[in-house]
Amino acid sequence: EGDVNVTLYQILFEVEMSICDRFPSLSPFDVRQKRFHEVFLLIRRLNVYNEQEKKPKKIRRRASDTWF
Repeated sequence: EGDVNVTLYQILFEVEMSICDRFPSLSPFDVRQKRFHEVFLLIRRLNVYNEQEKKPKKIRRRASDTWF
């Protein structure tokens, strides 16, 4: 953390490891065989999913029949 001289290889390795942590059936070798475009799409979708999960769920009450 805080290291400015992080290589692209180190960044990609961290991405691979985070995907493998999230999906235990994958290994870094499996992730490397995928196209990078697919890997980055997966990461973006996971980030969106995680953000949505952090938001509190809205609790809605059933409307009575007389409200309109």
